[in-house]
Amino acid sequence: MKDDKNLPNVQHSYQDFLKSIDSFFTETFKNFHLSGLFAPSFPVRTYETNSEFVIEAHLPGIKKEQITLDVSDYFVRITVKDEEIIEERNDNEQLISHFHSSQLRERVIPVPFSITEKDAKASHNNGLLTIRIPNKRKTIEIE
Repeated sequence: MKDDKNLPNVQHSYQDFLKSIDSFFTETFKNFHLSGLFAPSFPVRTYETNSEFVIEAHLPGIKKEQITLDVSDYFVRITVKDEEIIEERNDNEQLISHFHSSQLRERVIPVPFSITEKDAKASHNNGLLTIRIPNKRKTIEIE
């Protein structure tokens, strides 16, 4: 019968434990989008002609200074860095508040043949990043 007296304490402890688990997941995932892991991506279209492989990334509102391109063997990595700095000052030009946020978004696009940095040519116009790579695909005729 001693166990019956402890039953409310055990139930209370169990409920506290469940609440702490719930709180952990609620708080952890509440701001998960801020980590960059699930940051919104940007659309990319690829197509191939006889003379080139083309990658188009739609980046409205992004300046070319915010874009970094990396070429590595069979891949092109497009990285976009969004930074926002907001400062509030009073009449005496003294800083009242300062807010800084930074977000990286990137896409890795596979290329069907080996490339080097000198192969790729990029342009940015009206929110459209276009990367052109000479087509090095080799086809074999079947007899």
